[in-house]
Amino acid sequence: MFWHAMRRATLLLVVLSVVVAGCVGGTGLEPTAGSSVPTSTVPTVSSTTESSTSTSSVGSGLSAEFQAAVFPVDGPEYYAGRSGFQVTDARFQMDFLADCIEPLGYREIAKATRELTLVYSYVDEAWRFPDLGRLRDTGFVSPRKSTVEDLWVSSMGSPPKGPEGHDSATILLEAHPEWGVSPDLRDVVVRDMGGCIDQYLALEKPAVFGLISRMSGDWYTTLDRLDEDPSVAGLMDGVMECLRQVDPVFADAQDPQQWLATLDGRSATITNDVNTDVDAYNQMLTEWGRGYADCVEPVVQARVPLRQAARSELVDSQYAQLLEVQTQLTEAQAELADALGR
Repeated sequence: MFWHAMRRATLLLVVLSVVVAGCVGGTGLEPTAGSSVPTSTVPTVSSTTESSTSTSSVGSGLSAEFQAAVFPVDGPEYYAGRSGFQVTDARFQMDFLADCIEPLGYREIAKATRELTLVYSYVDEAWRFPDLGRLRDTGFVSPRKSTVEDLWVSSMGSPPKGPEGHDSATILLEAHPEWGVSPDLRDVVVRDMGGCIDQYLALEKPAVFGLISRMSGDWYTTLDRLDEDPSVAGLMDGVMECLRQVDPVFADAQDPQQWLATLDGRSATITNDVNTDVDAYNQMLTEWGRGYADCVEPVVQARVPLRQAARSELVDSQYAQLLEVQTQLTEAQAELADALGR
């Protein structure tokens, strides 16, 4: 699976710049005049705090898309944010790689790279931002992707070995003669594609992307702290009892993260088995996703009012600075779009 390979490679084809989960640091924002709220801290909101609307009452100038991208409160907002402000940047990355590789003689690989559609694994952030609707619809079955993604991943570090002991790049080249590259040229392909990735990573990105990443990281830290509120923490014993009953493979899971790690590891093992019944595997992922959604729904419901109130307080206290960041981001995205000729 693409996402397993990406985790092991540490660097990825689409280095999404807007939301970086777990990136912790200061927001880089100065406090609004008269505000008593520290810039790097969003106050913990008690369970008795009245739920706010999904956007700040004074933050009408901040688009819902911006707030979802930087300060998501639930699964639907999280995925909408990843598919919103990040798309132009991701498209720039795809086109940069394609423009780099094409002059080296890889016309069809470049074409396939330009045609890539962004795919997000529903396992990623499934505890912090479970999307109950998606999980009940398709479970943990990820959308189909282009195999050229795997070829790019194979150019980063040591490519994973295939079932016959061949490396994945060779297997991909054998399976896709339409790319017009002989498997015998595997070493050259990996070298050239890896060089293009190095060139992309060396580019100087607009500072606003790094700023937003830090802001998102701080927000995620705040969300984890809000999970300590009794209205959420008090549900955890019941949630884990439910999750352990989804399937015997999860019987020893001690927390949701361990449950998801078990799912991830199990998926990787099954995916790499040449004897895997794909239909049965996808059905299992669907059933696991539905079970997971049922188990965590009480936590999702308890979290939303806390998160909405915390976001409202943050936006209200730093509105002017956030509006400026939104403007900078919009301008940076426009510059990328111009670079793409779009």
